[in-house]
Formats: sequence, structure tokens, C-alpha cells
Amino acid sequence: MVRSQLVRSLLLVTLLASSAFAQWPSLAVPLAPQGGGEKDAALLVSLETYAFLPGIPGAKENAAAWFQHLVKTRGVPVTQVTWLQNTEAALESIRKELKATVAKVKPGGMLWVVFIGHGAPSEDGSDGLLVGADAQNVMESFAARSLKRSELLATLESGQQSASVVLLDACFSGQSPTGELLVKGVMPTLPERETQLTAKKPVVVLSAGTSRQVAGALPGKDVPAFSYLALGGLRGWADENHDGKVTAGEVVGFSRSVMGTTLTGRTQTPTLNPESAVNVVVGKAKAGEELPLSDVVLWLKGAAGGTKASLAPAPEVRAPGPMVTSGGVKAVVGSLTVKTTPTGARLDLVDPKGQALATRAPLVKSDAMPGRWKVTATLDGYVKQTRDIEVPADDVAIIELALQKPASLEVVGTPEGAQVKVTGPEGFQNEGGLPWKAEGLTPGEYVVSISREGYSTEEWRGVVAAGKAQQVMRKLQRARVALPAEATLQPGTTRLDSRTGITWVWMPAGTFEQGCVPSDKECRDDEKPVVTKTVTGFWMAKTETTVKQYEACVAEGRCTAAQSGIKSVDQHCNSRQRLLDRHAGSPDDHPVNCVNWEQATTFCEWAAGRLPSGTEWEYAAKSGQPVIFPWGNSRPPGKARFASIWLDPASGKTPVFTNGTFPVGSYPAGVSAWGLMDMAGNVSEWTATSYGMVEVGVGDWRSKMEKLELRGGGWRDGEDVLRASLRVASPSLADGGRGFRCAQ
Repeated sequence: MVRSQLVRSLLLVTLLASSAFAQWPSLAVPLAPQGGGEKDAALLVSLETYAFLPGIPGAKENAAAWFQHLVKTRGVPVTQVTWLQNTEAALESIRKELKATVAKVKPGGMLWVVFIGHGAPSEDGSDGLLVGADAQNVMESFAARSLKRSELLATLESGQQSASVVLLDACFSGQSPTGELLVKGVMPTLPERETQLTAKKPVVVLSAGTSRQVAGALPGKDVPAFSYLALGGLRGWADENHDGKVTAGEVVGFSRSVMGTTLTGRTQTPTLNPESAVNVVVGKAKAGEELPLSDVVLWLKGAAGGTKASLAPAPEVRAPGPMVTSGGVKAVVGSLTVKTTPTGARLDLVDPKGQALATRAPLVKSDAMPGRWKVTATLDGYVKQTRDIEVPADDVAIIELALQKPASLEVVGTPEGAQVKVTGPEGFQNEGGLPWKAEGLTPGEYVVSISREGYSTEEWRGVVAAGKAQQVMRKLQRARVALPAEATLQPGTTRLDSRTGITWVWMPAGTFEQGCVPSDKECRDDEKPVVTKTVTGFWMAKTETTVKQYEACVAEGRCTAAQSGIKSVDQHCNSRQRLLDRHAGSPDDHPVNCVNWEQATTFCEWAAGRLPSGTEWEYAAKSGQPVIFPWGNSRPPGKARFASIWLDPASGKTPVFTNGTFPVGSYPAGVSAWGLMDMAGNVSEWTATSYGMVEVGVGDWRSKMEKLELRGGGWRDGEDVLRASLRVASPSLADGGRGFRCAQ
């Protein structure tokens, strides 16, 4: 057996060391069925083409051979195998199909994942990325459009498989098969030695190479080397001890041996993680194939009479590079290459000893002092970039800086003057008052925080794109106020909110009879039935919301102008100018009107409150007592502003009506027992109680609107509407007779 193994190895080495690599056998024809995969499930991902990156030639050919092996030879049901190709392999699809594959595997089966594409390190160098089909060549896109290796492995944990085999024909150095960086700029690096896996369920990860190597093609055959050799190993090539089983260790050892013999110009060392999985059986070889000796024989015949190729390439001998003297000690220098896109940028470099060098890109410095260099690139119309790069002794360091057009960021909103704090790429920090704006910014992710005392803090996080102007708009909400403890308050206790100008009055918790007073002979249907209600304590605005209070909300950008909520012109809308025209006194203290229910709701939210419910409004109007009007049971004249009618003294005949509102609190005789003013008359008041939707219209105009409860009556209503128990249902329309007050 020892002799046969030696002859076999010599023949393989002789074949692969030759210049005639046509003898690499095809894997397209599957072996005879072996079985054992009936409970398995598999996900194959092959990326022969990428949307923005160079593709992986031969990825489809290898993945097709894997598909045939799993389905035809191993016997995995075709419904349990998913193959994503090229544009199908975006992050969302990989993530979705990975979870679906994990769900398909049967108890005791094997879960297979084969990825043939690009790999890269994560932004912080702590993880590997399986690069999705639409990733662009910037690190932010790689991070956002790639599947983390750790996420892949964590997803496997939820399956019912006995073990998982993950083959990653990708390198995590972030380089293409030709050695070019996939990402513009500086690529992070993973540790040279991987952390050994400690998964809950057995998992075998076969990787194409170490974290800093390039995964490339077979010499003379344009297919990825590792996924080709690993599948050949499963077909029997790796069964060195002829025991009919192929282990993970044999697959990796075989692949290393072949690559070490055949590859020139690069080193690629497949790895196994965890290393303890060396004896895990991943395939059968009893019905498999031996090494392709027939091809070897044909080659030998073709070489008859000639000189056989050497068994292995001669070791590379490299003389040490040039030397520099630093601190009296001679050190081998390195080479530093700096490129910029666009080219021609000014380069300012500082070497490890602090000496400066100014030049233009591109720069190739073949005698660069080993150590950390600082490189700054500037070009008119682009954002300056500064990077650090480590130049190794007797080796090459390459940095490519993709300069970007500057971006701008503007923060607007309310309240004006709020504090704005902004952080961004490369340690950017700035702050100022609202509105805030900055130009010439480095594109990237920014975080904006807007705050002001008495308001909730708003935050925005997003990417500001190169050459774009990003605007962020935020309206701060009033923070909920800390109210005094209920147990310490007496009915009618007041407190003034200096911000809004609202005087709040305490309504204690209690139980009352909602509806008309039993002794009232003029009770209307809208006041029935009479029900017992229990109310928790709350605050109620002492007066109806005034023009001045409402306009403060408008000035902060939270409320819309009162007249904007009205469908037709009403000469009694209490705008400041109209009030000045009609009244000698200040217009500020008149109740705001011509507001609909939505506008009233918005104001109360701005005032850190809400509209009262119909029950709360009646409880407050009656001060919890069985009374007809807020002040008691006496008639309204002299106690409220309502539609009184009298004869013209000059003629004794013409009726005269009231015309518009009075300033709030104009009728002290109408105050309630708990100190609320104008709970009857002046303007009727919106509540939060709804009766559902109703269709309304005037002429050709039709609309469905919410039907809501109004209370208290107004200057256009007769005294019967001023009753504390009376409920009036109306669509959310605005007119000169409607206003509101808030609860809290």
C-alpha cells in the first residue's frame, strides 16, 4: 500500500507540475448514486458576475458540479437544494434562503452551505463578510450589502441537522483573484489566525485560504481552485487511506497538497475550523473514483522521448531589499504606493520619523522607511482625506484614496434656537442653534441631535451622500410636565404655565350624574339618559383657548392658522386684525375660533395636554354637582355671552342680535364652583368624544368627516344650548362660533 500511494502521489505531482494542464478532469458528470443525503438540505451561492465588482470566473461551473454531486450522488432531494446565481445572490436573498434551507433539513441530516464569491473583512476587522451581488466598492456598501460570516454560522444553530458543512471559496483579505483591492481606500485586515469555533451544534468550516491570502483559480483551468479540489476530494481523490470515507481533514490536506505543488505567484493554504473537526466524515469513497490516472498515462505517452517535468518548482530566492539607517540602526526599506481617484491630487506625507514630503498622486516610493505613515490627499472641489498606512520592511504597501465631492447638511424645524449637535465621519463634531447648516462635509453617516429644555429630544441618523445637500426637518414635542401629587390638591387649585399662558385648574376625582338634572322641567333628548360616571382627577384650562395662546403655537410651527381650517368665509373669525377692527380693547384675550377638531387637538398636544372627553367636560362644568348651568340653576342673562334678542330702542320693532365673541372671563357671575370661566357661551367647545363618520356637504362639495361632540354653546346659540348636560354632535368643521379648551 505504501508503494501504491507513493506512485500515485508521484504521478499526480508529475501531471500537475507539467505545462499541459489540459488534464484537469471535468466534474460535470456525477458519480453513481451513493445515498445518505435524503435528510440533507443545501444552499449553493455562485457569483460569476457582480453588479459593481469583478466576477469570479468559473463559479457557475463549480457550483453546477456541486449541485449534481449533492442531488445525483449523495441523494439530497432536489426540493431541499437552493442555488442562487449572480444577481439572485443579493444580501436579502442569501439571508432569506439560508433561513429556508435551515428549516428544510431533517433531524439527523447534514446541512450544506457552499459560497463561491468574494469575501472581505468587516469594517472593524472583527468578522468576515460574504459579499453580496450588488455591493459597491466602498466599505460602507460592503458592510451594508454583505452577509457576516458570524450571522451565517449563528443561523445554522436553529436547524435539526446532526452537523453542518460550510465551504467558503472566498478569501477575506478583500482582494480580487488578481490581487486588486475590492474597496477603494484602506481595507481592514482580519487576524492571521482565526478564532476557533465553539458552536453549539457540530459545524465544519472549510475556507479557501487564510485571512490575508488571495483565493484564485486553478493554473491552466479558469475555475476557482478550492471548490473544485474540495469536490474532487469528496469524489474520492482525498481518500488517502482507502477506508471508503472522506474526512474534513483529508479534503483540506489534499487541497493544500495540490495547491502547494501547482500554484505559482501566490500562496493559498485552505483552512479547517475548528481544527478538531479533522476526523468528521463529509463524504463516501466506496463508490467514488481514484485519481485520474488515465490522463496521466496519456500525458506520459505524449512526453515519450522527452524530458519529464520536475516534481516541484524550485523554491523562490529573494535578496533583501535596500537599506536605510534609522537611529544608527540599519533597516530594510519597504515600498509605498499612493493612488487617488481622480488622479493628480496633492499628497502631503509624514514618515515614521515625522519628516514631511509633498508631491502629487500617483506616488511610488521604493525606499520608504518602514513604520506608520500619514497620507493626506487634497484636490480642489473634493473633500480632503487623511489616512494612516503601515509600510512593512522589505514589502509593498498600497493605498488608493477615492476622493469624494463634498456634501452639505441643513437642520431645520421648531422651536427656533433649539440646540443642534452633529457628529459624523473622521471625528466630525459641531453644534449650534436651530436652524443649523454646514457645507463642505465629508460624505458618510451623520448623527443629529436636537434638544431644548421643556421639549422631548429628537434624533436623526443617516448617510449624507457625496455632492448632495441633505435637509433634516424635526419639530420638537413639548415634554410632559411633572404635575403636583393629586393627594395634595384641593378642588379649584390653580397653576400657571408661563410658556403657553394657560392657567390650569384642578378637577378632583369623583362620581356624578351625567345627563339632565332630575328636577329640570326643560330637559332635552340630547341630555338623556342619566348615567352615573366616575372621573379621575385632571386639570382643565380656566378659560377657552385665546387668540394669543393659539398664535404662540402657530409661531412655533406646530399649529396652522385658525382660518385655514374653515371651508367658507366667516367674518366673525377672530384673527388679530379683524378683532382690532371690531373692538377697542386688545384682541389677544378673545377666544380663538374658526378652528376644526384636528387643529384643536394639535394645540392641546403642543400645550402638553389633550382635549377633554365629553364626560370630563360635563363633570368640570357642573363641578361634580347636579346643576343645570355651570354657575347653578339660575337663567343665563348676565352670566354668559349668548344669542340674546331685544327690540331696537329707536324703532321699538327691529330685533338686535349679539355680534361676535367677548374676551374670555368677561362674565365673572358665570364662573363655576371650581373656578372655570365661560363654560357656557362665548364659543362652543370641542371635546375628544366621537360618534363615528358622517357625510357632509354644501352644493357640489361632499366629504366624509368624523362626527364629534361640542359642549357649552356659543354667542350664536340660544340659552337652552348653554345647559351643562347638553351634547351637540357635529362634523369637524370650523366656524366663528366654535373654539375649545384643553385638559391635562
